[in-house]
Amino acid sequence: MATIENTKLISGGVNYFLNGRTTYTGSGTPWTAQATTPFLLSLNEETPAWTPAPAPSVPILGGGPPFRNGRSLIAKSYDTVTEQVGIQLYASTYDNAVALLRLLRQVLNTALFDAPCILAVQPPNATNIVYSEILYADVAETISYQKERPSGKSIFRAVITWVRSIGSAGALTTLINGVTVQNRSSGSPDDVESLGTPVGDLINEGQPLNVQVAPASSSDISQTTYLATVYERVNVSAAESKTTTTNTNYTAVTVTVTNARNRGPLKLRILARFDTFTAASKIRLTVNIDYGNGSFTLKTLVTQKPLPSSSATSTLMDFGYVDVTPIRSILASSLTIRVRITLNSSDGTSVTARLDYIETLLYYTFATITGSIDSASTLVCEAANDYNVNSIIVPNSVPRVYVAKTSDGSIHTSLPWRGTLPRAISGASLWLAWLAGGDVSHDTGDTAVLTAKHLIMAHTLR
Repeated sequence: MATIENTKLISGGVNYFLNGRTTYTGSGTPWTAQATTPFLLSLNEETPAWTPAPAPSVPILGGGPPFRNGRSLIAKSYDTVTEQVGIQLYASTYDNAVALLRLLRQVLNTALFDAPCILAVQPPNATNIVYSEILYADVAETISYQKERPSGKSIFRAVITWVRSIGSAGALTTLINGVTVQNRSSGSPDDVESLGTPVGDLINEGQPLNVQVAPASSSDISQTTYLATVYERVNVSAAESKTTTTNTNYTAVTVTVTNARNRGPLKLRILARFDTFTAASKIRLTVNIDYGNGSFTLKTLVTQKPLPSSSATSTLMDFGYVDVTPIRSILASSLTIRVRITLNSSDGTSVTARLDYIETLLYYTFATITGSIDSASTLVCEAANDYNVNSIIVPNSVPRVYVAKTSDGSIHTSLPWRGTLPRAISGASLWLAWLAGGDVSHDTGDTAVLTAKHLIMAHTLR
């Protein structure tokens, strides 16, 4: 806990404290210590302590007049902060005061060709520090406030106009620490792990989350990885085998998804696992997702390619997003859907496939990552980084996905992905599944080690 103001700039690994009144004599680096710094964030001794302004939210709204009353929030993020702060510079001479001005301008403007300067804010008696990246700044001295003391010492007053990022904790907090997960929807371990209790101002909107997935052995490799931030995962066992030369229906599966009724932003997704194939290249599927007892069809999907490759013995099919908006009813306190799957033969050949289980996700984010991960590598989803000499963790402007060597962390290859990568959200869990063997084989015996760390975000102070 800081008993006095601990606001400072960090640039090139050097601290520049902004809470002192010590006169700069032209030598040394007195700004690196609170007790001797010549910088004070205030235009005068009477100005209240400075606190950072909140990052402005930038929403995307849908709908609106004249076709409807009001608008709906579709997405929201946060812009950079532009603010003006006063600063006093204490020096023994006019030239030394100018030297302080020059130093301040240099320190604040390093983002273009070096690591950005970091602003660290910690008010008196505060336990936590909030860090922001300064993208650029203008420092304009206010000549009308230049003061020459009788001793000949000078005080310069200036106004800094800086553009900086939203604040963060500057370090990652672990939510899932090296937990073993298994590529299956039931049993222990399985394919879902709670994110615990994230903290920060944006836990209901999603904070940056770094995820690492390391295959446990040489057999547990992945070529397609699914990652989702979920509110709820429902597994329904089917264990039903069908054979046909034309088409035949599996027993319909009913799933309760009441939380999709009561929590509007949640999205619904259906996945199904199949195994024990014959004539796999001739298999096609028709999937109908209905409301309740089938009175209303939400989605129909017909697969146009073979279910798995000829070498696969199992696969996990992603049937995609299902919109439940049309079936929400104020008269119904619960919400159920029915999944009907039909096994088809493409040319009259006898085909067999066993429907193992159906997984239903009520999710916030879902991403599909394509690329090979072996036992000597780790899949990394990176939403925050410390790529600066100041060793401060900051959010990525754009998330990254890559495979890193487990031995030294160096990047092996970058991976393409689609969808939205996981975020740290209050009450959520991390769900994952992966396919190998030519991008289709789903082995429920595969395991991986999962780690997830999030960056605590702060609008102003924390």
